[in-house]
Amino acid sequence: MNRNAQYYRDKQILALHRERRALWPRQQQTVEIDPPIPRGWVRHWRLTERAKKRHDVGILQTILPEIDNKRHCWRKDFKPAKRRRHKMINHDQPLLAIRDWRWQRLGWPEDWKIHFRKIRINVGRHDETDAYQFLREDLFELFTERNYIRRLRVLDPAAKSREAEIEQYLTYNGFNHRLDWLLGNHWRRGPDPRQQILDRLATQRLRKAREGDLEAEARRKSPLSSLLPQVTPHSSCSCSPTSRDTTSRASPVRVRVPL
Repeated sequence: MNRNAQYYRDKQILALHRERRALWPRQQQTVEIDPPIPRGWVRHWRLTERAKKRHDVGILQTILPEIDNKRHCWRKDFKPAKRRRHKMINHDQPLLAIRDWRWQRLGWPEDWKIHFRKIRINVGRHDETDAYQFLREDLFELFTERNYIRRLRVLDPAAKSREAEIEQYLTYNGFNHRLDWLLGNHWRRGPDPRQQILDRLATQRLRKAREGDLEAEARRKSPLSSLLPQVTPHSSCSCSPTSRDTTSRASPVRVRVPL
């Protein structure tokens, strides 16, 4: 394939990728439904009656949505089924801790840290970081209420069909690897192809050198060999009375040392 044909093929692949990315938001559109549809139950935290009478009730109402730990279940009593496969519903439901990066993103004042204590989470893992855990858990209480679905995703058959056509075209013709290369994601596919070629050439030169190929043997030599001193036989030299010659046993190079 000549260069011009490959150039236009790459442009076509990138155009299809841009079209596919433009179709993704169309499949994420939602619409609000009225009346809402009841589905299961939800259990989460709320302020107690005693906490609603505090002077900092506004701060507590702002903090609560960030530390609330919601759990959903199709049973009102939240009892696990006998044949439950995944332990997603637990009897304990603690408040969530706010990570350090999340606190900085929220932009809360430093005075609010008196309601938290600093802890270390995920110790020994790659995402180990500091977090802030709420101190007064008695200011909140758990309660269960009906869960309602108020928004539904809008189906777009045309966008879904077009995305399937693009996926089939790229997969069938083997253009996914080329697309990753054009987007700079080729490192995900494994080792660098250029490095593989260099390793293969180096292996071929070594094999030819073992077979007696002088040209391959010369290429295999280190470039520093030309910079090393050459071994020459010792020769007599006249030393001046103001200086003397000393020769190292490890190297035949003569070094002049002043007296």
